[in-house]
Amino acid sequence: FESWQRYAVPSGYNLTSSGTITCDDVIRAVNVLGKYYQYNNWVGNRIAVALHNFWNALFVRESTLAFVALVTVIETFTNLNKGEGNTAEQIYINSLKLVPIDGHDNAVTRERLEEMYSARSELSHGSYGRDGRVRLGLHLTHLDAKLSNVDVHLSTGVMSITAKMLHRVLFDPTITSILEGAKTSAQERRQLRKHLNAMPGAEASSSTKPALIQKHFGT
Repeated sequence: FESWQRYAVPSGYNLTSSGTITCDDVIRAVNVLGKYYQYNNWVGNRIAVALHNFWNALFVRESTLAFVALVTVIETFTNLNKGEGNTAEQIYINSLKLVPIDGHDNAVTRERLEEMYSARSELSHGSYGRDGRVRLGLHLTHLDAKLSNVDVHLSTGVMSITAKMLHRVLFDPTITSILEGAKTSAQERRQLRKHLNAMPGAEASSSTKPALIQKHFGT
């Protein structure tokens, strides 16, 4: 509870805006999740990777490790091509399809995703360092040999997107069937990419009103 509280307080997340969840929906989701937490049952698909990283993000105390784990969850369901140099673009396009609205009912825009991925890249690969004019605090993403910290608002926002994306995937029988029924990683990637390509795109501008996106996607 204390781990989840870092992200959810004070308002929590609205994960049901896409429609009413029935008992059958809950039973199916529990059956999906149950397979991933049984002993002696190795599962290596994208759902397993996402759940592993989500679990780590909830319980690791290091904010930078938690943040990178959350971004990995998002990347797990959106990076579907092996081509070099297009990972970020795939995240921007596919995230807007899967999660046009986050768990706080705020629009997920390209600008938000770019800020997220930029911070992730700095934490993963390093950068030219912090601007000396900026005072280090809770509202700054920073990493050095002595101290690391991720902007608390950015981290909370990414958790809101991640939770909504996991909800979207686990309650979508088509997506879970694709991920669990694939015989090879190439088949898994190809079928999921085909499914996402067929979905309508979202407006990527930061000026897009949440109400317009909700109207377009029929939440």
